[in-house]
Amino acid sequence: MADLLDSQTLQGLSTLSDSKDWSQIRVYSDVYVQTLRRAMSHLVNTFQAELKTLTNTELTRMRQYKESVTFDQTTAGCYLVVSEFGKRLKYSKTVSPSLYVDSDRFDCPMVLGTKGFTSGRHYWEVQVGLRNEWDVGVAKETVARSGRIVVKRENGFFAIGKKGAEYKAQCTPYTVLNLSPRPRKVGVYVDYKEGRVSFYDVNEKLHIYSFTGESFTEKLLPYFYLYSWAKKSEPLVITSMETSLLTHFGTFTQAKE
Repeated sequence: MADLLDSQTLQGLSTLSDSKDWSQIRVYSDVYVQTLRRAMSHLVNTFQAELKTLTNTELTRMRQYKESVTFDQTTAGCYLVVSEFGKRLKYSKTVSPSLYVDSDRFDCPMVLGTKGFTSGRHYWEVQVGLRNEWDVGVAKETVARSGRIVVKRENGFFAIGKKGAEYKAQCTPYTVLNLSPRPRKVGVYVDYKEGRVSFYDVNEKLHIYSFTGESFTEKLLPYFYLYSWAKKSEPLVITSMETSLLTHFGTFTQAKE
């Protein structure tokens, strides 16, 4: 009986070996793997450098559509302080929430920009913090401003944001953005006719995310959210485009020299 089992086992193994095509199996040496890794790393670095060059060109073109965006104090929600001629937004728990009931005002720490768009192309840049929770983007004029507000594309918000250590696009399902290094200045570009809202890491000259394929029919307004649990919160600052342009052209001049 034992001999019969051994015979059946050997026959099965023999059949298994014959049925397996080993011609496609390759064994790579450590030297080969290291060489391949170096080659792939070089290709990735080259690709990233070219991508930065393309994005830098794109940002330069988009700055033609620069907008003088300011925070609209009349829409600012609880604990938000607007200062520096509407260019600086700070979260402060020491500020008492407004007692003035206004349908334009959010009842959470959100705020809109003063200027809306119903056509054309528009671009602005926002300095963001590393410690705070924040959103930047655009919102339809008719978005909800009280109650439970869910920031997502379907509700009229087109934004990216930071919560904790995570960055994400505010859509359904939420899209996690793997950003390294973490952005310090975000560029927002809106093409109303094309239905596009795009975001860029200005300092790293990298595209972050785009909402596309929209059919806008109502006014869009710059949108911001800011919350901080830190003792010293970092503000959102709408930066001067002239400064950004001077920095860009200064870098370009040095490169030519």
